[in-house]
Amino acid sequence: MGVASRIISTILRAGQLFCGAVVLGILGHFFHNVGEAHALGPGGRLIYTATIAGITILASLVLIPPFAHTFWSFPLDFLLFAAWLLSGLHTCRSGWFRTYWGFYWGEWRRVVAPGITRRLDGCSAWRSVLAFSFIAMFLYLLSSILGLLWVRRHGKFRGRRRGEPIGVAPPPMEASPAGAASQPAPPSQAWP
Repeated sequence: MGVASRIISTILRAGQLFCGAVVLGILGHFFHNVGEAHALGPGGRLIYTATIAGITILASLVLIPPFAHTFWSFPLDFLLFAAWLLSGLHTCRSGWFRTYWGFYWGEWRRVVAPGITRRLDGCSAWRSVLAFSFIAMFLYLLSSILGLLWVRRHGKFRGRRRGEPIGVAPPPMEASPAGAASQPAPPSQAWP
């Protein structure tokens, strides 16, 4: 599980970086369009999603090198999984899409040149934000599971020394008669 887990972890981190960049890019374009329409501004749920996408990009860039310390970040991976889950649940309601996102992306028209009007259709971008949000969520779930498995297998929970095999117990102590002083084991039987 040593080399394979590091390769899988790097692939998962690259996928998280890609998903975060796509979501942040689409939402940034949407924020730009809202600003050009002189609207009140994007809602809190979109700002939350953009913030989570930014945190995802930062965390992925820091944790993408395949070092052992990246596996110890499985609690962070699980927190980001929960954050993406919350983001997806808040942005997945279709009524909100028709009244807010649909207006600024679908109904708002941009005049490119005199007499030429271009309609901005936001359905594909909306679906892309949802799809990449859920893909990032599952990638973080897989990263947290992989990190937990790696820590359970390679972690130092038992206080063992470097190079010691896992699960080897010291030899049992010889029982001494009651009241007798215990004698140390001969050097040939001593625990290293």
